[in-house]
Amino acid sequence: MINPVFRGVIKQGNFIPDNRDKYRNYLCAREGRVVECVFRPETKFKSDRERKYYWAVIIPILSEATGYREGEDGKYSEQTMHQYIKEMFYPKINVFGKEVPIEGKNMTTIQTEEMYSKIREWAWEFLSCYIPKPNEVDY
Repeated sequence: MINPVFRGVIKQGNFIPDNRDKYRNYLCAREGRVVECVFRPETKFKSDRERKYYWAVIIPILSEATGYREGEDGKYSEQTMHQYIKEMFYPKINVFGKEVPIEGKNMTTIQTEEMYSKIREWAWEFLSCYIPKPNEVDY
């Protein structure tokens, strides 16, 4: 059974769901049942700004530093570098006994920032290449 997640905020000791109608319908359909309620901080997934930083700063700098310059528009080189980075740094999950990188869109902000930090450290150590942090560059 798939259990829905209802996001909201707690105000004056009450849970206020983002989508009150959906929440109310879900509760009404389960009238009289014994249930569990779990409260935890919201999981924030990778933002558009984090994606932009990756494609506008990290990938071009690494492509230049490693010589991946195939293709007139740089798309081939960026895709090649992305695949390399994905295999090397993306968090992995086990799928049918094989470790595979998770999809970028399913990474949390914390996972994303930890990965970017590892990429910057690796670039500096092995390529003598400095990748600025997001707050150090305009992109």
